[in-house]
Amino acid sequence: MQNIYSFFKNLKEEKELKSCELLIVNDDKQAQIAKDICSFFGQTPYVLADFRANFGDDLMSFSTELQDITKELTSYYSNKKQNKVLIAPVRTVSYTLPKEKCFDSFNIEFAGTVNLEELKTKLYNWGYYFVDIVTSEAEVSIRGDIIDICPLGSEFGYRVSLFDDEVESIRKFDIEDQKSFKDEIESFSITPAFLALSDEDFEAINEKVESVSSDAFIKDIHSLGFWYLDELGEYLPHKLNSFITLEALDELEEVYVFEDKRIQKDKFLSLPSIKNSKDYQVISPANIQEFLTFHSDKKITIISASEAKLKANDFDLANQKIKYLFEDYIINLLGKDEVIISLNKEVKKRRKKKGISNRYIY
Repeated sequence: MQNIYSFFKNLKEEKELKSCELLIVNDDKQAQIAKDICSFFGQTPYVLADFRANFGDDLMSFSTELQDITKELTSYYSNKKQNKVLIAPVRTVSYTLPKEKCFDSFNIEFAGTVNLEELKTKLYNWGYYFVDIVTSEAEVSIRGDIIDICPLGSEFGYRVSLFDDEVESIRKFDIEDQKSFKDEIESFSITPAFLALSDEDFEAINEKVESVSSDAFIKDIHSLGFWYLDELGEYLPHKLNSFITLEALDELEEVYVFEDKRIQKDKFLSLPSIKNSKDYQVISPANIQEFLTFHSDKKITIISASEAKLKANDFDLANQKIKYLFEDYIINLLGKDEVIISLNKEVKKRRKKKGISNRYIY
């Protein structure tokens, strides 16, 4: 934590925050630390999932990671501002990742027209699952003149009612109980569930997938397509101005036990690394108020997700000597001139379980 904090603090002081476009870390845990620190310094972080597959693996076992990567890259490329940082575990960026053009989107609008056959083809090419009932993101159901779809990254679905080929109404619906919301909406956006593939790109990847020898349960784009992006993919460390943590460098020997399809190992070794910092140390004070009395001469920042946590820890919001930051960051550091303490605790995320859907061609 202290190394990454010192790195970004120095960049800010030198007005060079934009110089770090890609930060390569060793795992999800360090990625979260880097995300909090980037946010603390006013950057917009985008964190890619830790993708630990090896070339040729059936990717249905990694569908959650791949969907998370797709969602994050979609958001990253849609943000045209410069104060953004991509944070990625070393295993993830050792493979080619889809180029920006693979993250297109389109809108369905009230009173607009929809060609159902063209829509079906596009959604199939973009990686959506065709199902009877939509119960999860990246699924679509078309029943006569009703289209139910839950775009990737959405917590609810959209129900489109057609009159012939015209959009008669659009409502959100709850994917748990299938009930539509009362109010109609004007439009919504659909992003890829896998990639925004044209007919030609889809067929090219599909042909490669079908021609390989594999133990995959079902040989299709969902299970193997990522391995055959070819000209649709790029190595991000080649494209973006990148820095790598020492912990990520320590992972390389293990990562490159399987080298197939990965970027040349020397590329990581040639990147500027984040050095060890002696300016800060990680802290975990048992008694925060007592700890602060020993460091009252320093700049003090207290981070809390809520005012209630501050009151529970006997903090006075009227105290002008303390800077209060209402965020969910977790940063606990002691430096020569400053103290940063977070009242927030790490919340372990439950891994989503996603079985193999009933996939079929429309």
